[in-house]
Amino acid sequence: MIIGNKTPYFKNFTIISFFMLWGIQPSAKALSDIDVVMTVKSDTVQKVKKEKIKSWKFDGNLLLNFSQIAFSNWSSGGDNAIAGNTYENLNLNYKSENATWENSLKYSYGLMKQKDIKTIKTDDRIEFNSKYGRKFSKKWNYSASCNFVTQFFPGYKDKRDTIKRSDFLSPAYIVTSVGMDYRPSEKFTVMLSPVAGKITIVNSDHILHYDGISGAYGVSRDRHARYEMGGSVAISAKGDFLKRFNYQTTFNGFSNFQKDPSKLDWNMEMLVSMKVNKLISANLKTNLLYEDINSSEVQIKEFFGIGFSYKI
Repeated sequence: MIIGNKTPYFKNFTIISFFMLWGIQPSAKALSDIDVVMTVKSDTVQKVKKEKIKSWKFDGNLLLNFSQIAFSNWSSGGDNAIAGNTYENLNLNYKSENATWENSLKYSYGLMKQKDIKTIKTDDRIEFNSKYGRKFSKKWNYSASCNFVTQFFPGYKDKRDTIKRSDFLSPAYIVTSVGMDYRPSEKFTVMLSPVAGKITIVNSDHILHYDGISGAYGVSRDRHARYEMGGSVAISAKGDFLKRFNYQTTFNGFSNFQKDPSKLDWNMEMLVSMKVNKLISANLKTNLLYEDINSSEVQIKEFFGIGFSYKI
């Protein structure tokens, strides 16, 4: 029996008074048993509260978008085309009183078929993130993270190109880092890492040698990997607005301290969805990428579509 936040002494006094009112004198053993029961119940409540804090949570969302255009005896001309895109985002997170462990797997893939031209890939990206943190204060964690990015299928510069420019693990990027994670809320985090390592992998000899003597993606022709040491920053934000809209944004940046610390390679992704009903949504996905070793300009990839949406 637990009465508010009163002390055990008050509880004992209440019970003893009940016995005395009816002329019953409780024994020392009875009082001892009362203390034991109350202690056990109190410990049980505290244990339940701690167990509630420790928990695994799995969620995610699936998007499927299709588009099609056809012409028949159309005087202005045009080519028949069909295209489809898919995007999956799965999350498995653990949270306890003093620790967090966040894991996410993202995959996007798209194809387009236009008249007699071969089917081409419009999107292909697989990304895995894992971040473990120990509580330092209310809004700060000591954290360590790992980020892995690659693609599954061959990629070409354009629909007329016959030379592969990318493939599975060609390239692949691995970034590991340790630092401090600022978490003012569950929907916004900023991880600052003064110590980080980046590995760029080109597993295919064919892709490694297609660009003459310079290699590919900054990897020398006589090697299959490039190693860098530096610092990194990772920002993640998500939320809802105007009732039907929600957004997910990530920003990852890396600076090579060994070569030119002033230059920051970065990748930013943003997904904005408007819910039409339980299974239909409109989606705008934008990817901005800057890698100094590959291009002096910001690379942009954008997709907009309406299709099937399912939230796990």
